Amino acid sequence: MRNQSTEYESKKQNLRLLGMVLFVVGGGLLIIGVASIFSAMTAPTDWDNFSASSSQRMGNFIIGAILLSVGSACAGAGYKLYFVTHIRGLARYTAVETAPAAEIMTEAIGSGLSRGFVKEGDSPFSQGKEVIRIKCRNCGYLETEDADFCSKCGEKV
Repeated sequence: MRNQSTEYESKKQNLRLLGMVLFVVGGGLLIIGVASIFSAMTAPTDWDNFSASSSQRMGNFIIGAILLSVGSACAGAGYKLYFVTHIRGLARYTAVETAPAAEIMTEAIGSGLSRGFVKEGDSPFSQGKEVIRIKCRNCGYLETEDADFCSKCGEKV
């Protein structure tokens, strides 16, 4: 088991390095492509030999466009490869950070659904029911006695 883990980490490290290299090479090709297109568009025109200068400008433009597209593909693939090698850590971090909020939210939704929906304009007071409120220890908000969590701060009541 230990050997498989180190082999996995080694492959992951190699893919991460390949992703960084592809991203840097793609970025370089992007810069060269933009420079080539820019030079083709801003090059002075030789009116004495117009067809030669025009074909050279068109060639520079086409080369720039090819470098731009290849550079975009390389940079995109490199970024994706680098991101994929970090996805487990990102998913773990996100799960740990959002789990408490998701738990509070699902319990509050479940509590609300179990009480039923209240139509607009209806109030427990208009139905002749007595409502007892308790004070939240955290923020002081007056919450109904059957609430498990404060609807203002989210703390357990």
